[in-house]
Amino acid sequence: MPTLFICLMKMGLLEQQNFLAKLYTNEDFRQKFIDKPKDFGKKNGLSQNEIDEIEEILPDEISAFADSLFYKRLREVEKFLPLTRRILEDDFENYFREFIKTFNPKTIKKHFEDSLEFAKYLQNQKDLSDLAKDFSKYELGDLEFREKNLIIKRVGADLRKLNKENLSKNQYLDKKTCFIIWFRFKKFRRILFINLPFNI
Repeated sequence: MPTLFICLMKMGLLEQQNFLAKLYTNEDFRQKFIDKPKDFGKKNGLSQNEIDEIEEILPDEISAFADSLFYKRLREVEKFLPLTRRILEDDFENYFREFIKTFNPKTIKKHFEDSLEFAKYLQNQKDLSDLAKDFSKYELGDLEFREKNLIIKRVGADLRKLNKENLSKNQYLDKKTCFIIWFRFKKFRRILFINLPFNI
């Protein structure tokens, strides 16, 4: 049975190699090939021999490797967004699985880019709790501050009042507009929380 390495050796064109890469990293793309391998393969520039060889390593080898790549990406993102991970619990994985269907990092800082864009993605999820959005926004600001000198974020509660070691999506905080400001003073990194006496 052919392996991925053998297929890559035989497929010299960059477009064909990119096709294999998408099979591993994009679940929807992979399913389209499984459903209609001949039509989908030819549409993406594969010969019939190449289609036949790839079919032989599907679904077991590709699916197993795709899962390993997914969980590697997930674990790295969890390191960048630990508070969001605690708040969302198992939903973190579900949201991330949906997120990667439409996003692939383009820079060499792949895990950082994954984390940055995933935190932005979570801000647009209508079914996400306000507290989860606030924590993902807080960690988004922390990531953005690595490349900037000033970041300002508005959240709906004073996140400092939560025990960050025992976070859960069922926790509640009184709604109070809070601005979080990241700034640099000389060589020092500072984070300032400003609570307003009213909500805006």
